[in-house]
Amino acid sequence: KNFRLAQLLFGCMALASTACLRKNQSQVEQSRAIQNERDKPVDQVQTTRVSTGGIIDLGRINAILAHRPGNPVKGLLIISPGAKIPADKMVNLASKFARVGYPTFVIEYLANLAIIPTEQKKALELAGKIRRGEKLKGIPEQIERSLDSGASISLLGHSMGGAVLAGLADDEQASFLKRILLVGVSSVVSAPVIAKAKVPISLLVGSEDGLVTQGRANEPSNEKKEMEDLLQRRSVMLQGVNHFCILDDENTGDAKKRAEEKKYGYGRASISQDECQYRLVDSVLSEGI
Repeated sequence: KNFRLAQLLFGCMALASTACLRKNQSQVEQSRAIQNERDKPVDQVQTTRVSTGGIIDLGRINAILAHRPGNPVKGLLIISPGAKIPADKMVNLASKFARVGYPTFVIEYLANLAIIPTEQKKALELAGKIRRGEKLKGIPEQIERSLDSGASISLLGHSMGGAVLAGLADDEQASFLKRILLVGVSSVVSAPVIAKAKVPISLLVGSEDGLVTQGRANEPSNEKKEMEDLLQRRSVMLQGVNHFCILDDENTGDAKKRAEEKKYGYGRASISQDECQYRLVDSVLSEGI
């Protein structure tokens, strides 16, 4: 009896070890693929402006699409920029996702503010139009074919752009999304009932993000913990990353927020903007999109 029990335990350990080995092997292969993409010319990625509806359509959605012609499509990503951040300041980040098989749309918000009521659902609305096969103006033919194939769609929101997305997590219309990723987010617009969330959520925070990890008078902030408690998620830490370094221009965005982050001693990230963006891409892919 003891021998049979030992055999059973050994078998379980072997299965667990095999599963762990496969997972680690998959992560290694993914890291190698990303490293290979880093070495390829950036000009392999193309950007184009796409839109829905007519010029005077109040519900019109404008976005910048980054894609790499001929690259197999693994999934689609829609980025929701933070406050006062123009869409074209997130093109380099979008291009890095496109290079590893994820054509990426960056929403162009009115006045660059996702918080405006007419803008809050535009990322989700664009995802819905893509899923339903509605035609987008300016979309390249190859990408249009991939959209028709039913590729998975995820949303990524930075700062205020993420706070708006978080508020959509319990929206029935979001149930088809693969994941919502929140980067540098310290609050939620229309806080969702997480028990009824229709889509997986990931919370990503830069280790040097003074707007999320620090509070008034340079005291540790409760904001990160409050977000973790609200979303019932542990944060994924992005080492060396601050609030603004994932942008094409670190000096873009709300000047008051940049000054606030500098006050906490996080004026500049300890790594390059390029590396900031790659670390975010690596973490997002590890979360699963």
